[in-house]
Amino acid sequence: MNLCAIEDAATTWRMANPEHMCDGVVLVWREAAYGWKNELRDPQHERPGALAIDVRGNVWEAIGGNDQDGAQEWESIERPCIEGAGGGLAYPLAP
Repeated sequence: MNLCAIEDAATTWRMANPEHMCDGVVLVWREAAYGWKNELRDPQHERPGALAIDVRGNVWEAIGGNDQDGAQEWESIERPCIEGAGGGLAYPLAP
């Protein structure tokens, strides 16, 4: 999973839909954005493997279930980080 490509797809989608620039989650499938929700909800409306990314860069994956009935839940994806040189800030690493 290329988190940078997912972020890029979500950012491109938000720029094309500025009314959703600062809220909700952008939905991504195979590194292509396909929609938006006002909040992370209704995993059964997405197929397993779909991703959701919020404005802060948090990412969730729809898991469980199947393509016909939809996913069962959203699971948070932990992002690998490194410590910054000054002040202990963490910066996400590209996978």
